[in-house]
Amino acid sequence: MHLNMSSRKFVCIGIMLLAGLNLFIGKTYSQALPIDESMLTAKLENGLTYYIKSNKNPENQVELRLVINTGSLYEEDSEQGFAHFVEHMCFNGTENFPGNEVISYLETKGMRFGRHFNALTSFAETKYMLSLPNPDEELLNNAFQILEDWAHQVSFEDEEIEKERGVIIQEYRTGLGPETRLREQLYPAIFRGARYQYRLPIGKKDILETFQSDELREFYYKWYHPERMAVIVVGDVDKDKALALVEKHFAHIENNHPSGNIPSFEVGDNEETVFNICADKETSKELVRIYYLDETAEMNNYSDLRTEIIKDLIEGMITKRLREINQSADSPFIVSQVSMGYLVRTKDAFTLTAVAKPGKINEAFHVLLTENRRLQLYGFSGAELDMEKKILARQIETTANEKEDSKALADKYMDKFLKEEPPASSELTLSLASELIPAISLDEVNTLLTSYLKKKPVISANIRDIDSVPEFKNQGMELAYQEILASKPEKYVSLNQSRELVADIAKPGKIVKESFIEDYNITEWTLSNGAKVVLKPTDFENDEVLFSSISKGGISQYNIDDYVSASLSAKVAFMSGLDGIGFSDLRNMMQMEGIRLGTWMSDYGEGTTGYSGVKGIEALLNLNYLYFTRIQADSAASEAYISRMISQLEGMKNEPDYVFGDTIYRILYGSDSKRFILSDSENYKRFDLDRANQIIKERYEDPSGFTFVFVGNFDMLELRPLVEKYIGGLQGPVKKETVAEEEYFAMKKSQDITVFSGTADKSMVDMSFVGELPWTIKDRATAKVMTEVLKIKLRKALREEKSGVYGISVSSDANIIPDDYFKFEVFFQCSPALVDTLINEVYTQLALLKKEGPEEETLDKVKKVLSSEYEQKIRKNSFWKDELTEIYGFERVMSAELSEFMPAVMTVSAKDVQKMAKKKLKTNKMLLAKMYPEKEAID
Repeated sequence: MHLNMSSRKFVCIGIMLLAGLNLFIGKTYSQALPIDESMLTAKLENGLTYYIKSNKNPENQVELRLVINTGSLYEEDSEQGFAHFVEHMCFNGTENFPGNEVISYLETKGMRFGRHFNALTSFAETKYMLSLPNPDEELLNNAFQILEDWAHQVSFEDEEIEKERGVIIQEYRTGLGPETRLREQLYPAIFRGARYQYRLPIGKKDILETFQSDELREFYYKWYHPERMAVIVVGDVDKDKALALVEKHFAHIENNHPSGNIPSFEVGDNEETVFNICADKETSKELVRIYYLDETAEMNNYSDLRTEIIKDLIEGMITKRLREINQSADSPFIVSQVSMGYLVRTKDAFTLTAVAKPGKINEAFHVLLTENRRLQLYGFSGAELDMEKKILARQIETTANEKEDSKALADKYMDKFLKEEPPASSELTLSLASELIPAISLDEVNTLLTSYLKKKPVISANIRDIDSVPEFKNQGMELAYQEILASKPEKYVSLNQSRELVADIAKPGKIVKESFIEDYNITEWTLSNGAKVVLKPTDFENDEVLFSSISKGGISQYNIDDYVSASLSAKVAFMSGLDGIGFSDLRNMMQMEGIRLGTWMSDYGEGTTGYSGVKGIEALLNLNYLYFTRIQADSAASEAYISRMISQLEGMKNEPDYVFGDTIYRILYGSDSKRFILSDSENYKRFDLDRANQIIKERYEDPSGFTFVFVGNFDMLELRPLVEKYIGGLQGPVKKETVAEEEYFAMKKSQDITVFSGTADKSMVDMSFVGELPWTIKDRATAKVMTEVLKIKLRKALREEKSGVYGISVSSDANIIPDDYFKFEVFFQCSPALVDTLINEVYTQLALLKKEGPEEETLDKVKKVLSSEYEQKIRKNSFWKDELTEIYGFERVMSAELSEFMPAVMTVSAKDVQKMAKKKLKTNKMLLAKMYPEKEAID
């Protein structure tokens, strides 16, 4: 199935790949992959490895990484949690940056904690990450000094250790819940006594609460040695300059402390099939997983690359088979997933997952295993492989045309260091992959598939209650598995409907008006049918065109009786495919074309959104035309989609988080608000297919009400006739629609509520301030600055000083549709015993802000962070696509959105913030919501 003229493109790709195959002749599969010669990599005399690469995507940004080949697996029984604790202490004082000065300094340079500087600890490694926006000489030098300090000069002051002890206990507490409890039941089945089973990076609470400071220091000295480290520098920086900084800061570090014994990380293969049932009444989803454990894949030579390509093909083909099952109304799945790759450092896994509908876990178990058995018996077909090869070839072509992102490159070099693999050239590796695809045979693919399926798997099920699944009792899973293993299901027959989807355009339109907005390099075309087209050509990416269309209107145009049908219409129609072609086949076609397009409808608008490469623009516009003229929901897709939605909703109601959030929203917006209609599964019965199709037709029939946005590296002259044909050719009645203003919040006065939900020993607190906010640039800029100020102040107060939280969320939201509203929210998790203390501290900080305003130092940090982030955002196609869609779709003032907002931010004063806090953070228009575990209701 093709959209239009795509067969010619595939002939071109085929010629390219065959040409590549000719280049491959004479090479052996044992030949090493080509090294990236544009980078510097070596070891210093003390054993430290470095990787340095100049890269200008994005410009004016440098990525620094310090990788320590040490994680929680290196801990002794009495040290559980130490690797992670050390990582935290790196932000709590070093020789050159005492206390929290690392955080404070980086914030003064426009960097945000969590986004621009962060760290993580896993089983086998610890990673420290710095993303430097617009680094000057001072920042670059100090960033290297910070990396050096982390490597061997962390202070470990007793007072700071005690402060951080409380933070990490709260992080441990945050992780409590059904997912953690289910994982604790799963790990013994997968790892079966291997060290991974006993060394979760967060550690053990009793050890974290009682260890002595010297023990933590000893762990650091034992494992933080140069020969276990790598420094990575990628970005807009001179390589020789970067190398000089690496040598200056790291060459002198000595290996002056003996390392501990390296423990075994090996995970054994299964001698027998392992069956595992994990039960937790609070889980939001019941699922079945099949794990086939495998040795860790290497990527050193052509043979390794070939194997990875075959894995990609297998993963894609199984995904499509399971997707077909998902599209059926009687499918027991909500969603399914296939993955072939990393599990832990010493083990990969081929994993098949099916999330079951409520009460359908046994059926999901049987269907997934039956599909597995079908693969064992017959493998794949030649038609499946041919399609998947085309899709993979397109994906590789797209990837090869993309600019390499510095952050992605830095992450890749971290993995190469930890796996002890040479850093291959991405460009040449992609070229080789293209060469290898045509020669891969069906026999090779099925042979590799069979090699996995012959292994003894781990078969695991997550359920809420074993009593609700009697089929799993008394070795029911084992008996069913043996029965399926002995069965002979019919051979898979693809439902692929291969035919062209070509737009039948009676009369193309014309561009009747053209204007140019020089300040933003934006061109506007008005077409003869009244449609508006907005174009912003960019060079941010080599081969990316983002596309959207929008019209004001949406669900708001219909009365409450139509709410369900209107709300689901666009999604159900999209899931129905197009013009008799099912959704799975339509998605396959889009993948082969290298495009993606979908329909959407919100309360106040509707449209399409997608992307393509330069060569795929015509296919994208052809599909867009078909969505506007032929989109229609069918009963089978409607039933399947609604069944999945109801299943997800029913599963979520088991989650304490959902219970808490639902309670908050019903108070803020009113329980009778239309936004809660789809929270009741009974209301889905009100969906009317005929009415939904009438609504979807009405929403897309008037091209004059739509604006179409293009952002990316397209050619204006080449795009012009395509726009006139595929957008100008749309015909329909002209309608004038407005969006009525309506009251947004139902809460009229302050409320204080308490919710009891869940069994985990943790609480949640949500403080929401709501009200009106005039839609002026000054007010919006001040509200934004105030929010960022409070992020810093509350983090310091609640985390760094009180040690009461791991993280704290501070957010604000303001909009003009449906009304000028404002919402400011503070959310955190903590110990039930600390709830009142921390709430009072929030009140204290809010009172201080109202009384004194923010400190100039904090205000300056906020402005630099916001300015830095804005400079990065405006170099992204996605930013411009989203902004222009909103501006034209909801008639906002372009200069206000794109030119005036950031200058307004930079002029916000401490007094402005103080006034805003007094005006908007009033406790008489606030919802204070607290959640405690269920047992607290009894105590």
